[in-house]
Amino acid sequence: MKMIRKLIVNSPLLCALVVHLRIYKLWVRQLLSMFLKVMRAELQLVRITGYLVGSKQEASLLVLAQESVVDAYHSFFFARNAIKLDRLGRRRVFRIRRLLRLSSTSQDDILLAEAWPWQTTSSSDWLALEAWSQAIVDLPSDRLADDSALKAYLSGLVSSTIQRRLKSYWRSPCDTAQSSADQPSLEHYYYQYYLPLVEARHGDNAHTMSLQTMQDLGGASVEKILLYLHDEQRPVAGMLLLFDHVASRLLVQEYGVRPDKIDDDKEFQRLYTAMNYEALAFAWYRGIKQVSFGGGQNQLRSGVYYYKKQWGCRFERDRKRESVLLHWNSKNAHEILKFTPLLYFKGSQAFGLCSLALNEALETGELAKTLVSETNKLTFAQMRELTILLSTAAHARLDDLQKAGHLVAKVPIRLSEEE
Repeated sequence: MKMIRKLIVNSPLLCALVVHLRIYKLWVRQLLSMFLKVMRAELQLVRITGYLVGSKQEASLLVLAQESVVDAYHSFFFARNAIKLDRLGRRRVFRIRRLLRLSSTSQDDILLAEAWPWQTTSSSDWLALEAWSQAIVDLPSDRLADDSALKAYLSGLVSSTIQRRLKSYWRSPCDTAQSSADQPSLEHYYYQYYLPLVEARHGDNAHTMSLQTMQDLGGASVEKILLYLHDEQRPVAGMLLLFDHVASRLLVQEYGVRPDKIDDDKEFQRLYTAMNYEALAFAWYRGIKQVSFGGGQNQLRSGVYYYKKQWGCRFERDRKRESVLLHWNSKNAHEILKFTPLLYFKGSQAFGLCSLALNEALETGELAKTLVSETNKLTFAQMRELTILLSTAAHARLDDLQKAGHLVAKVPIRLSEEE
């Protein structure tokens, strides 16, 4: 046995062969695991009928996915209470190819299917979509560790609205205090700050994290931090931060506000601004590269997306979330995308897809300005491209719009009549 080991060590060719055999063994094990997962899984086939979010337009959505995906997209496209929800039964995953052919035969407005690893790229018929994306603020590596440098950087990053709120906060800032995230401290934060805020904001629709889940957060390379804000030497708000030492990323996991501060809208807005700023300051002075303000749905007009965009966030695919494949009936694509413009990813690059109703009576120059004004509301600096589906009438003026020379937006705009 010793002679065999010595022979392998002294022979580069045999050594390389052993390494490759081990790698192949790992691949075979992973493929077998994936195959068993697919064969055992059963997906729900559900048809949901409701009104598109922000519209009185009725539409139907056919979903082939796990129960959690059905629930997630229930409110993504439609008003929370659907008109009708038909459970059409369960389907084994090995029949997924037959079911995906529904894209050419189904009369439903939107089709959604859970994507498996070999189906996570977009095609001409299906768009690969992640339910959530991470909102990231990148901090410069050559920063100066002082207040003026941080304030100057943020002033050039955030929107004018956030700038005004920050300047107001800087005139009377809160003190900050870091606390250990041991079990008693987390329990105090959970019941006195986190839970009151979530229940006050979301009421009966609140999806609260359990105390046990909060205590289980973190890991070998992830440090758990409680950061409190003090006014007049009393804690008024707090954040649960997770610092990933390997990725050099600080995640604002949860926010919390003292119950007596929640009902005062002006004070509540001030505290939210303060928490975001202090999270950025915490990272700034410790040389952390990125701050994540958490995830959000990929609706370009959602309140969460818009608020995080105002803080200068770029949006990055959250690889921990399951991908789904999206297809819509082309007849209704304009109507659907008018109310639910989408953010999606190809690799690590972000793309937007929307439909705009343009006033055909406008002169070409005014039409182009309107187009840029509307699309700037949907774009952000790191977006690779925004594709706008135009109606047939608007598409006829595509050449005029491009020749007008006004298509100067934050990102390239692609005007198209096709999906």
